[in-house]
Amino acid sequence: VLNRVPQILMYHNWLTRLIRGILPFAFVALLKGASPHFESNFGQADHDFPYLSRVANTAVYIQDRAIEFRFPSAPPIRLSWVQATQSNLASQNWTLSNPTGDTKFYCNQPNVNLCRQPVPAYAQLTRISLFPNLDWALHASGQNLEYDLIVHPGGNLADAKFRIEGAFARLDAE
Repeated sequence: VLNRVPQILMYHNWLTRLIRGILPFAFVALLKGASPHFESNFGQADHDFPYLSRVANTAVYIQDRAIEFRFPSAPPIRLSWVQATQSNLASQNWTLSNPTGDTKFYCNQPNVNLCRQPVPAYAQLTRISLFPNLDWALHASGQNLEYDLIVHPGGNLADAKFRIEGAFARLDAE
């Protein structure tokens, strides 16, 4: 048995190095594989953002007419809807739908109440009447966050204009 101790220690050290080398990559793979979800802001972020999302290691903050992406090592990107008329600003009707079944508890200090407040996750967040007869639906598509504009009778897609601000902002044809 004493002759086998160096072999067991060698095996243990090798296994420990292997796990330390693989674990960070496995964690990143898990994050990348996670689908985005939406949650109400109960104090886990600045009160200016009523809804939040996370896409891998990117925090997504959602306001009434804007969405902001905050990255760990790059400036934020903000997509803001440009309102055609002042009357469009009145509606602030949001709907969370398609519960994922996930619930989180945030234990942020000094707000200890977040430890007791369940925060359910949803697969879709819809802003009703972003423009007259146009809804803005945010949802997951695989590992990506996407949005749709839902045009109801009487809606005009030409009313939907937005501006993109921030470094590295780009708009793909899709």
